[in-house]
This record gives sequence, structure tokens and C-alpha cells, in this order.
Amino acid sequence: MVTWVVRALLSLCVMLAGCALLRAPAAKEEVLFGGTLQELVPHHHGDHFVYRVAGKHGNNPLQVEHLSQLDAAGEFILDLTVDGVPAGRQHLRDDGTSVLLISEGWMQQGVIVSYDPPLPGLAVPLTTATRRATAAVTMQDGRNGKVVARGRVEQTSTASRPAGDDTGVFAVRTVRAIQLTNSATRLAATTWIKPGIGEVRSDGVVDGGPRIRRELLCAIVDGTRMGDKCDQILSPAPENPQ
Repeated sequence: MVTWVVRALLSLCVMLAGCALLRAPAAKEEVLFGGTLQELVPHHHGDHFVYRVAGKHGNNPLQVEHLSQLDAAGEFILDLTVDGVPAGRQHLRDDGTSVLLISEGWMQQGVIVSYDPPLPGLAVPLTTATRRATAAVTMQDGRNGKVVARGRVEQTSTASRPAGDDTGVFAVRTVRAIQLTNSATRLAATTWIKPGIGEVRSDGVVDGGPRIRRELLCAIVDGTRMGDKCDQILSPAPENPQ
């Protein structure tokens, strides 16, 4: 169970667009994006993102993310489904400069993973400085709250502007090392971010295994539909189906 959940954290790394972090000293850094956090990583109530995933064994499932604001200031839930089946839920907080991951649950395995302190995601302003973060990790059985593993996560992340790209997309390279009670895992991912939309594609591996790629097909951001590759998915169900 622990191994599967650690591998599932690759999706987390991608969904948070890099999980970056405490700034490391840099001789020179460039400001890539000076806008708001909401523009860089959209998280309005009702935002909806549909991705096609290309992974091992030729499977190409649809991943759908749906965001819901909570009553607590800045806090929201991200629900993930895979081919229509609930797969995960993340509890996050916008602190004004970064998106913080408080905890996440993986439905099929029945576990909840929490971070102390909450793990920072992308921050504004977005710069080319390397950022680092560490946090304690606690994994619990979602049924009874029993702790099944403890450990730490260490992460580095660097943002850049792809050479020759004039579309306003930024690339974020993240490497994450997770040390749990009886296992260690290394995750590496590159996520391409377009302000106003968020993640448009990503590419990652876990422990040198099969490469996993994810591409945005369509989205609803702050009530505006983007993309035409999945009209049926984004269209609401009829109120009185016959």
C-alpha cells in the first residue's frame, strides 16, 4: 500500500505545478511572472480541468480535477477522478503568495497523507531562483486514523522560460525525495504552466520507471470554458433526463 501511494504522489507533484518552495541563494535571478497567484495557478470555486494521461501499458485515462472553496479563508478542496472514478482529494490553502498542501487522501488505497508544515506550491512572483522545501510526512489509514508510516519529504524546484517559446508558458522542473518508514522514492517532473490556465502539460518519472505524460484537453476557469476537445465532459447533465 505504501509503495503505491508514494508513486501516486507524482500526480500531486504535477497537479500542484511543481510544489516550490523556500528560496535558495542565487547570484542572479529573473522574474518570469509578476502577476497574482490566482492567475498563475487558477483555483476559483468550480474550476474544472480535464487531462489525458499517457502512461505504461498503453493506458490513456482521463483525469479530471474539480475545485471547491471551503469556508476557511483561502482554503479549498481539489477532487481528482480517473475515468470517472473518485481517486484522490487534496486540502489546500492560498496564503497569498503560494498554494500550500495541507493533506491529501487516496480513495482506492484508503490512506490520508498530511504534511507538517503544509508543503508550499508555486509562489509569486515566479522567478528562476531554485527553491527548496522540507516537511514531515504522516500517512494514516483513512478508515480508522491509524498511522501506517512516517517520514520526510525534501524537494527542489526551478522555473524557466523555454528557449524559443513566445506563448507565455513557463517550465517548472521539480525533484522530490520521499523517505518513509520502510521505503524511499525519488520523483522528477517537468510541468508547463500558462498563466490564466495553469498546467497545460507535464512529464514525470518515479524511480526511473515508465514516463508519465499529462496534457490538458479543456477547462473551466472562473466560469469561462477553454478548449473544445471534450464538450461532452464539460456539458452539464440534463435536469430531467428521460
